[in-house]
Amino acid sequence: MGEPNYAVNIIATLAGLPEFLRRPMLRARVSEFSDLSAEDKSAVIRNALDASPTIPFDVFAKLLYTWLEIVSDLPDSRRRELLESYAEQIVSHPESAVRLHLDGIVGVFASLPAERQDAISATLRGVLDGMGMPERKVLLMLMPDSAKGMLGL
Repeated sequence: MGEPNYAVNIIATLAGLPEFLRRPMLRARVSEFSDLSAEDKSAVIRNALDASPTIPFDVFAKLLYTWLEIVSDLPDSRRRELLESYAEQIVSHPESAVRLHLDGIVGVFASLPAERQDAISATLRGVLDGMGMPERKVLLMLMPDSAKGMLGL
């Protein structure tokens, strides 16, 4: 039996907090990401991808919305580093993306103001453009058509 994934409890707790508490806590975690070792970055993302599908989507959606707002506020280089790390984990473990409620995630993304969507979309297009063809194919195969349309792919 493997060790428990504490990320489930952390994500569920963060999602259940009122916005005024959730936002600064999540902002602090996102701002620390760049300082982590490559191994720790991978572990954080792997745990988040494993934990996310186990949380009721309506609870998870609140956390995701806040996370997307924070990510959209990052400088492009830091946003790219974060999104590239997620892309690498998904390519390495595509089953993690299959378990996600991708249409729901796209819906949360679509509910962001246009300027926030544009910032994240531009960075995601840059991440995809910088990938090798095999990795890019994996991501595009997993991506819902609605997301491809939003990214102009």
